[in-house]
Amino acid sequence: MACRSCKKTVAVSDRIVCQGFCGATFHVICAKVDDPVREALGIGGNNIFWMCDPCADLFLNDHFRALVNVFDEKCSSFMPKAIQSMKEDINKLHTALTALTAKVDAKPNANTPYATPSPWPNVARSTGLQSTPKRRRGNSGNPVSPISLRNANSYGTKAVHTIRTVNLSRKLDEDIVWIYLSAFHPSTTENEIASLVTECLGLDAGEPPKVIKLVPMGKDPATLNFVSFKIGVKLRLKEKALCCETWPENVRFRLFEDNRTKNAARIVRISSKEISSGMQPTISEPV
Repeated sequence: MACRSCKKTVAVSDRIVCQGFCGATFHVICAKVDDPVREALGIGGNNIFWMCDPCADLFLNDHFRALVNVFDEKCSSFMPKAIQSMKEDINKLHTALTALTAKVDAKPNANTPYATPSPWPNVARSTGLQSTPKRRRGNSGNPVSPISLRNANSYGTKAVHTIRTVNLSRKLDEDIVWIYLSAFHPSTTENEIASLVTECLGLDAGEPPKVIKLVPMGKDPATLNFVSFKIGVKLRLKEKALCCETWPENVRFRLFEDNRTKNAARIVRISSKEISSGMQPTISEPV
């Protein structure tokens, strides 16, 4: 502990503590307290104590003493009432908690013995409603919709003769991967891109790539700064098609994503005229 006056460490045998408001520690020499005074402090009990000069000046200030006296009077009249009010509030809370605990113990739940009983225990019985089954949850813990649990490509198997149906299943190009190539001059043709893809991927004559030129609707290719192409190649060539060393400099490439028809459904319209005449129904593709 450091001396308030010289800021140096004070030994236990060479210290004196202010018994005033600050409670600071001083060297005996710094506080100018001689041995007779220290001896008197030791035998005087609580009636004889030492204060530092700032605390002594404050203690002798008439204005400060008047404030302390007023504060003591207020506390002496207010504190007992406040303490008594707090005790009464604590007793009320204790009584209410005891009553609630007794109710919970009297009607325990089968699964959670200390759970609060439902305030509507007879709603399902009185209204004839049945409780709904629990919803399944996925690996993430979120509820899984029953629709998402079914295969989106499932088809019915029951044979009926009241209505004609159309087989919408079609062979998908599952062995084709589509690549997006861009940054070509607007005058570039699909044949030129087909030759480029054949050369860069080392394709055989019997497996020509599928090439589709991508031009925004209503735009003249001559007014564009560059054009892009959608390239379809065998799935086994995917890794090579997505390699930087495959394509010429400045050509941009990535997997093609058709966001316009990603989640669109095919629409089948079957009219009574088509059913009676045996005509093929109208199948509308998404736009």
